[in-house]
Amino acid sequence: MPVWERSQERGRIVLVRDRLERYQLDEAGRPLGWIHQGHTYRRGLDGTVLELSRREEGQDRFHDVRRLDPAQALGQLDRVRGRLLEAGEPAELDWDADAARFRQVYGRVGILPPDQYASLVLQLTRGCAYNQCSFCSFYRQERFQIRSGSEFRAHLEAVRQVFGAGLTARRGTFLGDASAGSIPTPALLEGLKVVREAFPTPSPSRLDQVGAFLDTFSSRRSLSEWSELAAVGLRELYLGVESGSKTVLKLLRKPGHPRLVVQLVEKLKAAGLGVNIILMTGAGGQELAREHVSSSAALLGRLPLGPGDRVYLSDLEVHPESDYASAGLTPLDRIACREQSREIRGLAGYPPPPHGPAVTLYDIRQFTY
Repeated sequence: MPVWERSQERGRIVLVRDRLERYQLDEAGRPLGWIHQGHTYRRGLDGTVLELSRREEGQDRFHDVRRLDPAQALGQLDRVRGRLLEAGEPAELDWDADAARFRQVYGRVGILPPDQYASLVLQLTRGCAYNQCSFCSFYRQERFQIRSGSEFRAHLEAVRQVFGAGLTARRGTFLGDASAGSIPTPALLEGLKVVREAFPTPSPSRLDQVGAFLDTFSSRRSLSEWSELAAVGLRELYLGVESGSKTVLKLLRKPGHPRLVVQLVEKLKAAGLGVNIILMTGAGGQELAREHVSSSAALLGRLPLGPGDRVYLSDLEVHPESDYASAGLTPLDRIACREQSREIRGLAGYPPPPHGPAVTLYDIRQFTY
């Protein structure tokens, strides 16, 4: 007879079978992820199932990521349902109907930073205000909009209804979509106050603590404005810096200048906000690899990052029909991108945590919400 162990971790039910298989559910009964026969599976709230398998190449470890087609996902979920019955955890929630409700409330969640995968996403904005980066296709078909205070309250209530008891598995709040941190200060301030009303401080799951993406080129807020936003719950911001090279940024069709990043980060840190920098390994291809690495590391060295901040190094993923792909650059493979990440980390010279910022890898293929 198989031996099952049941525990609860951070608002999630954890079931372990014979110390070999592991299943995670939220308290509403949604399967969130499982490990079976050496493969890791992640299920998004919209019903998407990803399969992750680890492999080694030389000194590096990589994850291969496969998005299961509907038939494959159904087969996996049928097996999970059988395991839950065996463990005495019958699947009372209709997972398909629940995923449909999620899609109705959210549409889609384009992308999140890795440390926000378990957050509560609230879509104060939809789409991307800029939406012209040459490499990005996340929001190409979506019109940018900012929800009014009343619309955002209604959205938040709908989100609470769809999560139900599963809300306990969420940690922190993330304002979607792509550039909520860059909207006019009055709109962002109102949105933060709506979150604070819904989740008074201190929230057991830190839902009163809010993160958001922030572009590096449109925000002209004063230090006092940033401080006011921090006072009502804004905790940290995620900046898609991509590269410290002006030439590479032009190829990426990313506005702004590296010196603006320095000025912005100095202001954010002075306001007591956490800062997370995202850089793209492989940006600029082989032709601009040296410039990208040296300029990016030099930029990091100028930023006043410290304990609690993060630097994410993400391999550039390019759609073959994107404007960036048409530039004809010679792409870097995953091993070369990993080597770039080591070079940037070494040249930046940060002390390791807890004395300096965390520098970690970010594989966007592993994301599902």
